[in-house]
Amino acid sequence: MNTVLGSQEPGRIVGNATQAAWIIVQVARRERWVARTVNNPILRKQCRLVGRNLRGAEDWQRPMQPLLARLVKVLAEQTRIWEKVPVWRHPIVPILVRMCAYETHWIRAPEEWQAPQQEDVKTIMRSLVAHLFVRYPVADFLYHAWQVRGDLRWRERDWFVQLAQGASWRDLQGLPRTISRRALHECARAPEDLSIAQGLRWGQVLASGGGPRLAREVVRSRMAHDMTHDAWWSRLIQKFAAAGETSARSYGLVADLFVEMFHQEQQGPVERLLALPMKELIAHAWKYWRDAAAALSVHLPEWQQRSVTHPECRQQLSSLMRQCWHPMIPRSLQRSYPVRMGVISLRELTSAAELIAEGREMRHCVARYASVCLRKGSSIFSLIIHRAGEEERLTVEVCRETRKVKEIKGRWNRQPSPQAWTCLEQWTYESGCFVA
Repeated sequence: MNTVLGSQEPGRIVGNATQAAWIIVQVARRERWVARTVNNPILRKQCRLVGRNLRGAEDWQRPMQPLLARLVKVLAEQTRIWEKVPVWRHPIVPILVRMCAYETHWIRAPEEWQAPQQEDVKTIMRSLVAHLFVRYPVADFLYHAWQVRGDLRWRERDWFVQLAQGASWRDLQGLPRTISRRALHECARAPEDLSIAQGLRWGQVLASGGGPRLAREVVRSRMAHDMTHDAWWSRLIQKFAAAGETSARSYGLVADLFVEMFHQEQQGPVERLLALPMKELIAHAWKYWRDAAAALSVHLPEWQQRSVTHPECRQQLSSLMRQCWHPMIPRSLQRSYPVRMGVISLRELTSAAELIAEGREMRHCVARYASVCLRKGSSIFSLIIHRAGEEERLTVEVCRETRKVKEIKGRWNRQPSPQAWTCLEQWTYESGCFVA
């Protein structure tokens, strides 16, 4: 085994492959190998990644394993990317796995491929994709579909295969009919680093008379990949294109507002906003995001200093606003309760922002319970026990289904004091809100 993997002379040719290439070919054939005999750390990590993708025993994995072995061997024989390209720099193995998932659409055998003269990994991988799938030339940005993570069978890869083998844009399933023919023609000019959805948006902007500045704002916005509401997006793009480049910088504000309204299924208000003059539409979007940031700053003071002009800020704001849930107990029960040793104040936390603020105040990790609360598994309460001129603050987790108290923590995850336990036992017995 060591003879195959490590004791040959460096650079020696084994068949058509170098020694390093021969090692990864053995891994692809599911033969045993010893990691410590591979001196090149890049090659060693690539071998491990190939091995992990070949060990799966699922029904969908078995037919792909010999196909992946063929692709690995072809690249090993004709290139040196296994030795020179780190795993983190370019997703070679994931792209090969995605190619295997579309094996029924291969139009040529991998063994017939000839590597390009350039040693750039992107050029090599694009050449291999073109060899396997492309019968008719396609725009450069379409190749980005093979880098999209997620399910192996993906909408954009389906589109690539169909276009590369002679289908027209109008034949593509899931492509909105509201995208004009001119937009489909203009998208061929989109930069190659864009996804297919972003390339289509780029074409829509150019077809509507907009310039590169507006096109960049559109492809950077969160609406770029939303094909479900394209009838509204097409009108919004046309509205901004007609207003000129001076309004382009406000496109993200308005588009992100529409994204929120679509999330809340408010298509009617979107229609009314689209009918407003451009100045009023932008002013409405500004007010929406400023008010949202002001409301969040009640619990998170740093949001008073943050600017909603930044897309990342709006995305974080949107994420926090969406992480809200209905209270477990009515607001009327969230009040102060007198007990023998003092008074207990009760407040239920019903948003991620409130959990974050509680965690900062109490110095514990209650903020990570947001996902549990969203699934309606638990509710989080903030309790303050007033007694003898002193206050003790506690955070309580309660099961929503049984109303049983699951966990009680004080500041720095400390346990409640004996006096606090006495107050809590009396209060739970008298109020009936929770089960002790």
